[in-house]
Amino acid sequence: ADFEAKWQGEKPLKEAYYYHDAINVLALAIEAASQEQGGGVPTNERIRYHIKQTSRAVKGEDSKAVTDESILEGIEHLRQGGRVDYIGLTGDMDYNEEGFVQQGIIGFWKIDGKQFIYSDESYDYGRYLVDVAQQCEL
Repeated sequence: ADFEAKWQGEKPLKEAYYYHDAINVLALAIEAASQEQGGGVPTNERIRYHIKQTSRAVKGEDSKAVTDESILEGIEHLRQGGRVDYIGLTGDMDYNEEGFVQQGIIGFWKIDGKQFIYSDESYDYGRYLVDVAQQCEL
């Protein structure tokens, strides 16, 4: 609701929440990777590594929960040598070892004549990946 209130004009699509979370995770990962090497532009490999790490709380370490509202505080915390656990607009952004969000929902569009219509049905992203993998094995 707070995210939606920031928009002027048309109400954002449901996907906008996921895109927003993705950009926030990327910004945190870039900052963490940059800090790891002492500043500058990090490599894609280190950014990918930190995308996974940016979404996990680590017990016993200086880990700070970060939300959309506190993204700048999260970046500053990384600059001070801490770690962050990003909790997105769409929920926990905990990534598995393959780099997929462990819990997630994707959206579907239907074609009706010449129109694309957004479907309000939700689908478990983890189940979707299994379905796709099974289709590829055919």
